[in-house]
Amino acid sequence: MGCSLSKKKKIAIPPPGYEDPDLLASVTPWTIVTAAEVEVLYELFKKLSSSIIDDGLIHKEEFQLALLGNRNRNNLFADRIFDVFDVKRNGVIEFGEFVRSLGVFHPNAPVHEKIKFAFKLYDLRQTGFIEREELKEMVIALLHESELVLSEDMIEVMVDKAFTETDRNNDGKIDVDEWKDLVSMNPALIKNMTLPYLKDENLKEKSPLLLQMNPVLIHNGKPMYEAQRKVYATKGEEQETGKKEFIEIPKTLESELGDKPYFGSDDFGYVDIGLIGFYTWFPGYEKFGNFNIEAECPKLIAWAKRSMQRESVAKSLPDPEKVVEFMAMLRKRFGVE
Repeated sequence: MGCSLSKKKKIAIPPPGYEDPDLLASVTPWTIVTAAEVEVLYELFKKLSSSIIDDGLIHKEEFQLALLGNRNRNNLFADRIFDVFDVKRNGVIEFGEFVRSLGVFHPNAPVHEKIKFAFKLYDLRQTGFIEREELKEMVIALLHESELVLSEDMIEVMVDKAFTETDRNNDGKIDVDEWKDLVSMNPALIKNMTLPYLKDENLKEKSPLLLQMNPVLIHNGKPMYEAQRKVYATKGEEQETGKKEFIEIPKTLESELGDKPYFGSDDFGYVDIGLIGFYTWFPGYEKFGNFNIEAECPKLIAWAKRSMQRESVAKSLPDPEKVVEFMAMLRKRFGVE
């Protein structure tokens, strides 16, 4: 997979749960991780497992610190991911558990495995089913992470809609097969299940901040932010290239939108929640890139304006003018202006 080290490192005093990289690479699901990549992941593991308690194990506070930047911040997603990583149910994550669990987040991991893993996250009470209250709790957590605030009635409508479309046998629970159907209609439910940097050829050189399980959206095999950054933080030929790469992203989204008022539905749903935040950056891209997104993607902009008419959405997103000011500050920092 392109990630290689000059020679295999020797571990003087292996931490609890340490396993040989060659062995881990051979037994990691779908054999998507090489021994060299396992060694790189071990360097990340050492940083995480010593951030608060230096004992060679990742405690929940250390996991929260890595994911959220705050050891004391309560977060349902972080708690659930930790619980699923903690295969032995002993309150800590050992190195072997860390590598095996990260396998499902690899870009090459099968989608059906990502769906299965996400099912475990949403199955809060570990009953083998997702009940209505469990889905509601996770929807609220998703909204919180997206910094969106919807009314209680709106959340109830979304959950009811999900069960109406998915619970085929009307037993008030979503089983694994029904969950697959729900995800196929709402891909945003597993949008955080891919970590592109696990595949990056320069994994060892990436900053710890990027390596600490920070998911990003991908377009044409590249993180979307790369094209976005080129639009406002570069100039000349590089910016022109970035503009061409960037405009393909909203065009792709527009093609997925089709003739529906919202993504895959006549009602505002999960995918809309996941994507509407990008709209607040559009004025900045247009200002500094000197182009018009609406001229290229009229249906997408109509969707965004329609979504912004919802008071709960408009109140939850940052002021576009403030975003433009922030981008201008970044341009100065990057030496563009």
